Amino acid sequence: MTSCKSTVQNVSEFLSDNVSFQIVWLCGLNGSGKTTFLKNVLEVLSREKGESQKSSIGYLPTYLPRPDGMRVRDLLEILGSTKPFTPDESVPFSRETASLLDRYLQHLSTGEIKKVFLTASCRRHCQYQLWDEPFANLDLASANELQSWMMSQRSLRFICITHDRLSLESSANSRQFIFENFRPSLVPR
Repeated sequence: MTSCKSTVQNVSEFLSDNVSFQIVWLCGLNGSGKTTFLKNVLEVLSREKGESQKSSIGYLPTYLPRPDGMRVRDLLEILGSTKPFTPDESVPFSRETASLLDRYLQHLSTGEIKKVFLTASCRRHCQYQLWDEPFANLDLASANELQSWMMSQRSLRFICITHDRLSLESSANSRQFIFENFRPSLVPR
């Protein structure tokens, strides 16, 4: 089994080999190293960009915290979303998020909290979006909306983990990798 350390050493190579692709999908069984690899990508990009440019990287973790007593507007402020929050039609779920501003996080459904975090990540207009399971807990219409938005964002680069085979719709500007033992293997077209 390959160690996580060797994966970190190969992340820069992985990024340079896939820089021309708009969306890179990472798939694999639970425990195959996808999330660890994504965190390593975040670490490498943060180092390359420097601390001052770390904000040019959007990140959606698997676990989305819901601290008691925190409202949506507080979370958006912490995540660096513009203040005050106003709906931005160019960002998915922005209108829905605006309607949730005064709600407490612990009272949101898993789909609502996912939309809030996605909205925060998208509103920052980062060059790279690193998302772990972006379609999990979204209803079909919301998942389709998110995927359409992703495909329309030609200036952004997405690296996403998914177990949802429907989200792996082939496009001319995407690549798919299967993970096994902490190593990505390109899925041939």
